[in-house]
Amino acid sequence: MQELKRVYRNPFWYIAFVVLAVINIVLYLIVQKDNIFCSFNEYSSIDTSWQDKISDRNTDEAISLLEDEKSMLMSLSRVLVQIEADDLEAVDAYVLENPELAGYISDLRQGKDLLLEARVHYIDDYIANLKHIETYPGYLSGIKIQAELMKKMLSEENSSSFELKNIDKTVLDFANMEGYSYKSGNNNLISSVVNNDVSAVFMVLMMLVTVLLFFDERRMNLNMLVVSTPAGRSKLFFRRAGIIVFSAILITSVFYISLILSSFSIYGYSADLSRLVQSIPQFMYFPMPISLGKFLLLFGIYRALGLVLSGMLFWVVFTWIRNRSLSYVLLSFVFLTEYILFITLNKNYASGWLSSINIFTMISAKPVFSRYVNLSIFGNLVIEWKAVLYAMVFLILLLSALCLIGHVKLKYVPRSSEIPILSKMRVRFIGLKHVELKKMFIYCGGIIIVAVLFFTAWKYIKLPQISNTVVEEFVEVYSTKYSGPVSQDTLDLLKNDQKSAAEKYEVNRELALYDKTAAYELEYAYARVKALEIVIERAEKIYETGNDNSYLMGTNAYVNVFGITSKSWRLEVMALAMFFLILLVSHEISYDKKSDMRTFLQTLPRGRSIITVKILLSILIAFIVWSAVTGREIYLVYERWNGFQGLISSGLSLAFWEEGMKDIPVIIYISVLYLTRLISFISVAMIVLYISSVCDSYITSISASLGVLLLPALIESLPDMGFIGYVSYTTQIANTGILPDIVKIIVFAATGISAAFGTKRQWGRYKA
Repeated sequence: MQELKRVYRNPFWYIAFVVLAVINIVLYLIVQKDNIFCSFNEYSSIDTSWQDKISDRNTDEAISLLEDEKSMLMSLSRVLVQIEADDLEAVDAYVLENPELAGYISDLRQGKDLLLEARVHYIDDYIANLKHIETYPGYLSGIKIQAELMKKMLSEENSSSFELKNIDKTVLDFANMEGYSYKSGNNNLISSVVNNDVSAVFMVLMMLVTVLLFFDERRMNLNMLVVSTPAGRSKLFFRRAGIIVFSAILITSVFYISLILSSFSIYGYSADLSRLVQSIPQFMYFPMPISLGKFLLLFGIYRALGLVLSGMLFWVVFTWIRNRSLSYVLLSFVFLTEYILFITLNKNYASGWLSSINIFTMISAKPVFSRYVNLSIFGNLVIEWKAVLYAMVFLILLLSALCLIGHVKLKYVPRSSEIPILSKMRVRFIGLKHVELKKMFIYCGGIIIVAVLFFTAWKYIKLPQISNTVVEEFVEVYSTKYSGPVSQDTLDLLKNDQKSAAEKYEVNRELALYDKTAAYELEYAYARVKALEIVIERAEKIYETGNDNSYLMGTNAYVNVFGITSKSWRLEVMALAMFFLILLVSHEISYDKKSDMRTFLQTLPRGRSIITVKILLSILIAFIVWSAVTGREIYLVYERWNGFQGLISSGLSLAFWEEGMKDIPVIIYISVLYLTRLISFISVAMIVLYISSVCDSYITSISASLGVLLLPALIESLPDMGFIGYVSYTTQIANTGILPDIVKIIVFAATGISAAFGTKRQWGRYKA
């Protein structure tokens, strides 16, 4: 009981638990909001309406009704394009042809949001689900026919082969699924939780925090005392093993069940947990008749066992490898290798055990329930989800045995009160610089954090997908086609294109009167005409200025990266960068406190001046983080649009910036934006360094930094909390503007300088 209290009463544990649990729910809600293309209340209204409409209809009638509704919504989408382009004549003509849609079109004209995209997305999902329900019994029947054909293809010499056994077992397994009724429903309730692998990552991080607390005795030089007590080498192992199991259950219950409850609040209207899990297309290959409720329980047990396995792995590594930095390196290598195998082998399952017996397959649990695979165990075929279950239990027992041996047999060496770097430290100031650099990147694991930063930036930072209208897409096409300085020849070519597009539009307009399929061609022809009108108007405006530095050019790269529609994406990227910045800088002073070396440093020649080295090192870290996110962003722009067009042109070339930029070259504004970001990162580094100087430990420092710098951004993402953005450091870094950026540079610089002076004062006033 004392060991249980020691772990769970530690501020490091419960602060990490609360922070990760809150982030887990917030990220889940953000992802669901993006996936349904509307608010949760609006989605619930759409779902309720359709459940009432098709509750008393058979599958064919429901599909027909949904397809009719989708066709109507697509027509309204085309009308909306015409309304936005002010083609009232075409809109009136459509109303005359379709009087039943007059009410909807009137609402569109008044600017009402009919949630067209959200409704079409909902209907597509529902139609796919209904068609799956309708065809699944036929799929089960077809397995037998396909099996007979495959048997005939095998020669008699292979009658006892793995392939033949696999065919027979497949037929037997899926025969269990025949005779059941499969019902439709809102599959997002289950799929959104099962597909949320981020929660599994957070759960593993919490298990890592739990295991790290086992080794507090090393930090406090109490390991010899612990193992010399009567229960130190016997009962303590079993108590800690029990803590890992209990922690796995507790963490899974909170993180997993909180997502299920959140899912119920969004998708709960049509959530029939008694229907079979095979009613969801994602789990059609799971050959075991089980209800959704029982499936959720089985999935939770899988994740809990995956957590126990992770905990035992952490325990083994930290027990047998006493150097904490080396332990982190080994764990990072193992998890990185396993992750690469996970994302590589699971794309095309052909590697048997390598794909199944993978730590990420076990932690995620999703792959083993989403596919049908048989594995050979001592010549017997075992379905994958059972084989992985057996493997997890075996690995847990094996790792437990290694932990027990290490706990009983290994000799415990007292931890020296002097950190290793000090034995090699030269008293000269130049020596302290090298020591600080080595301390940050080697002993504090900075090199690993930087490696994870660059990996995360490269793997997960993607440019946002902006939904442009057809007209906007054609505006980009023609602006790029005629990019460069505008001359009279450019205007003539554009007008010729407009004339040709107008003629084609008139032809399609005549055809659309008696050929309904021509309506789609009409939409594109009309979009070309309107796009060319916009481009010509823009080109004429540039031509009239007589400014040779003003270009006609494509603007998608600028809009998608710096536009208002990308604000949430920039906020996520900046939050990620600040998170890594906090992890790196928080060590700078707290490491000295943890090692009880601040007094020693103060007594060294010029020891009090070492704070300047810490400040410079923090600036270096800020530059590294800035390089990671900015370099990735610029690379993606070059990959998608071949870079930013017209960098040497004036601000008048960009419609959405021209009022603020006027004749300022675009490259200057881009440079100001990235310079602002760099200065803001340096400012953040100084703030974190100051927080580290006034806090007593690394945990307190990082918790306070996260609360001050990142928590407001998380709160802002909640409904009706947008006003928090005015005091959110992360939000202000993510925002872009013209003149305000000059003001932000001054504010960020002043804040960083003040924090740096505050840190130096705090260091200098310390009395040994």
